[in-house]
Amino acid sequence: FYEIELYYRLENGTTPFICDPFTNSWETRCPFVTWMEQGYDSDGNLDTRYIHRKAETIVPNNIGPFTLAHGIVKITEALAALDRIFMYLEYTHQDFDMIVDNVKMQRIPGICGGNLVRNGDFEEYGKFWRRYSDPQYDIVERMPMGKVMKVFNKKHEDHGIIQYLYIDQDCLEVKQRFTITGKFRIESSLNGTSYECDLYANVD
Repeated sequence: FYEIELYYRLENGTTPFICDPFTNSWETRCPFVTWMEQGYDSDGNLDTRYIHRKAETIVPNNIGPFTLAHGIVKITEALAALDRIFMYLEYTHQDFDMIVDNVKMQRIPGICGGNLVRNGDFEEYGKFWRRYSDPQYDIVERMPMGKVMKVFNKKHEDHGIIQYLYIDQDCLEVKQRFTITGKFRIESSLNGTSYECDLYANVD
């Protein structure tokens, strides 16, 4: 696995602009990293294809002068056989300048034993987490826990956040057992009132 990181800032003239990571609207959407993959076929013809969203904006994106775009890629045999790959940040409205800094793509080891979840305490904000379907989310402070992830504006009850587990598969053994733990709280979207869930309710 390889980890892509880069920091960017959008400017309209000299005025910073905060993009919206939850929209595809041309005027306000955030940029993402695209790969242009090229390889020659058996007849010597150059084949080109574009793979979007190799790295995306990490939420929250309004807490500093630069925003992090982050992603993980796996080098498959097909990827390793390519002749060249170009990586670039794109799809911001043409009115905005992009200031880019600290671009990295470095190897990240698969986890072997211990906690298989990365950034489960959200100290690195939304890094390693992605949306399942189209809810919105943010990293907020809740005492006494500290940083927590808030998921809101869900259009369906099974929408939320996901994390792909980048595991060293050579460490997995048949009949191994893992314990899954975490904390959650259900709040009213209207006034923040906390609710107790029903442990015995049926799932439709």
